[in-house]
Amino acid sequence: MFPLKSEELFAAAAEHQKFAQAATTAMNSQHQGWEAVFADSLAGPGFAAGQQTLGTLVTDYASQAQKSADLAQVLYQTGLAQRDIEKAFEKVVRGVKSLISAALHHGAILGDKAIDTLPICYQILMFLHCISMILDKKCAHQIGCIAVEHNDPHGVYLGDDLSLTPEQLNAQAFEHIRPEVRPLVDDPHIAGQDDHTGRKKPQAIQVINGKAALIFGDPAQAKTIVTVVQGVTSSNPDTIVTSVANVSDFYEDLNRGKGNVAVVMYDYAAPKGVPSGIYPDYAHKAANDYQNYKKALRAKYPDAQLMDVGHSYGSVLLGTAAQRPGGLETDVLIDAGSPGMHTRSTRDLHLNSSNPEVISSLNDADPARMLHTPDLGVHGPDPTDKLFGATEVWTRLSDQPGFSGPHAGQTRHIPPVTPGAGVITARYSPPSLPADTAEITP
Repeated sequence: MFPLKSEELFAAAAEHQKFAQAATTAMNSQHQGWEAVFADSLAGPGFAAGQQTLGTLVTDYASQAQKSADLAQVLYQTGLAQRDIEKAFEKVVRGVKSLISAALHHGAILGDKAIDTLPICYQILMFLHCISMILDKKCAHQIGCIAVEHNDPHGVYLGDDLSLTPEQLNAQAFEHIRPEVRPLVDDPHIAGQDDHTGRKKPQAIQVINGKAALIFGDPAQAKTIVTVVQGVTSSNPDTIVTSVANVSDFYEDLNRGKGNVAVVMYDYAAPKGVPSGIYPDYAHKAANDYQNYKKALRAKYPDAQLMDVGHSYGSVLLGTAAQRPGGLETDVLIDAGSPGMHTRSTRDLHLNSSNPEVISSLNDADPARMLHTPDLGVHGPDPTDKLFGATEVWTRLSDQPGFSGPHAGQTRHIPPVTPGAGVITARYSPPSLPADTAEITP
């Protein structure tokens, strides 16, 4: 009846994961073998050319391994959803069979009420079939997105040169920022610029396809660096000014004159509206670049606490990135007004930290609650449900930080989480030991 079968999806996911692991092992082995045999004994143009070629091959091989790992994740998550559909189907079929068997066993004619239930059962089965068809198309679309090569020859990546200051990165990135954002960023050609509130304009520390990561404050002096990822419409040309202003307010509220917190607004190709926000493709397309950005941020500022705040669809991106091989470099992940994080549990979120925390914030009146239940949802179950396993849950209670209004209103995305985020940043003390990789457990 269904176009997909969960067992086949799980088997395909396992094969892709097996290839990704084998490819990574083989790639590392080849690279180490080359270094061991030749690195200490050969030099010159020939050796350099061979080494460069090997580097290109390793990069290409790593890209293919990553794609297989991404495909495995898509197939596995689709398998989980399809399994739920199959279980629902089996329950309906068992109920109908039980009803008919009981009637036949007793030699009775089905009553009017029993007869009336049969068309409803049929409609439920047809509905489940339609859901499976939609799931099949979404799975195919995601796989197609993974197959597309990312190529931005004009991009400025934070990880390309970790020695550069934000000012130097901004000087490289400024001309590549999309036109509607450029007036909001510190122009390297003009000294002493302020925005309309008198605050210093942010620096662009990374630009990919015109989308800039803008930093407020001095990350070299900051004890905590917060990256804010906003939701649907946040990157639209007509709302980007508000998006930047919201993060600027968030930065000011967190610091309150102390200057020990730096805040990054991470711009990406967000869904253009609420209807397109049901698709996970936007998160999958942005996840690799976001993961690499956080790796570079950790390498560049190893003593700072790293915090991520994902509002609405931004939490979908964070959840997707945290489930990729290698995990996400962060100490605290806050999902605010989340429609789901593409996982049933924090056990699937791999946060590279010695003391990782996942904090879920959702107002009881938030319309995002209509998008999920404790078990199911457009992008996964409710992150504030106890089964999800968040370290803390913030709701609109007098003794808890959280949202001050339903979904914080699309015009005020971030400041409502300020009280809670401020609590987290205030209680941080620099680690005495290097951070290691840990998994969040409920």
